[in-house]
Amino acid sequence: MTGITAAELADVRIPRRRAGLRYAIGAVDDFLERAAADLRKVESGVAASLSSDDVTFQEFPTVGLFGLGYEADAVDALLDGISAQLNRRGQNAQHGQLRAAQDASDEAKLREMLERIRRGEL
Repeated sequence: MTGITAAELADVRIPRRRAGLRYAIGAVDDFLERAAADLRKVESGVAASLSSDDVTFQEFPTVGLFGLGYEADAVDALLDGISAQLNRRGQNAQHGQLRAAQDASDEAKLREMLERIRRGEL
């Protein structure tokens, strides 16, 4: 699954059922609010408190016989999208950090070379 943005997550409507495997609505809603806040953070360049593994391995209480709950497969698919987005953003951030470190190293080498030129060593 492709990643999902915070705005897209806000618009998601999860099917509710009274039969089959269902998750407790309140627990899912609470977690999705936390996930949306983290997606907004990473979209603005701030580190998230949730990792993609936190989302992937999140468990919710199930609903008893004939109780109303969110369809489990729909919730699981949504979590996959959140996890993919956090993972993708994390990889982009890591790449940016590596690039910044390389840029700093390159700058230091160029400054050293310029200094050697000024001293007439090159």
